[in-house]
Amino acid sequence: MVGQGKIEFCHGRVDSGWFDKNMLNGEGKSLYADGDVYTGQFKAGKRDGHGRYQYPSGSYYIGDFKANFQNGHGRFFNAQTGSSYVGGYKNGLFNGLGHIFKQNGDVLTAQFTPHFSSNYEEEYISAEGRYVWFNGDVYEGSFALGLMEDVEATFTEKSSGAIFTGKWKEGLPVGIHKRLANDGSEDQVLAVPTGETTWTWEKL
Repeated sequence: MVGQGKIEFCHGRVDSGWFDKNMLNGEGKSLYADGDVYTGQFKAGKRDGHGRYQYPSGSYYIGDFKANFQNGHGRFFNAQTGSSYVGGYKNGLFNGLGHIFKQNGDVLTAQFTPHFSSNYEEEYISAEGRYVWFNGDVYEGSFALGLMEDVEATFTEKSSGAIFTGKWKEGLPVGIHKRLANDGSEDQVLAVPTGETTWTWEKL
């Protein structure tokens, strides 16, 4: 087939758009048997160019494709968590500089390394990253499996202006940290966990 048309496949997929040699080329649409829908550009029957991939759950990706996979830059919205990722992709996975905007207002900015994960917010992150809580607190350091983890990271407390420097593991500060107060004075404090994602500082 050459020209505008529609092809229904035996496995349930339905393609419509501009065809060349029975393959979508240019603008088109694919409806998949599992309910997924892709609308955008094709090349030789593969998703290639700019497009939108919609999942039955309500999640979706809008951005660049190459050889059927997300490649380049794009935005993924996770309907289950209400969070969004905006940044680089390589072969369908986070890659390079990216930002995760969480439903509660927290923002994570980091360098991502492609790694398969069932939860996009738990992708491996390499190099340095920055996490900004909705209340203005800021973590600057390294991440592992989406959690703060560094032998020496900095945490800036918005309410007091104090800067804490020390070790983080599995998303929480651990042990003794150096505290630089807003007035320039320094002392040491102990990080004491109060929950899975919360803690308090105790002066030594």
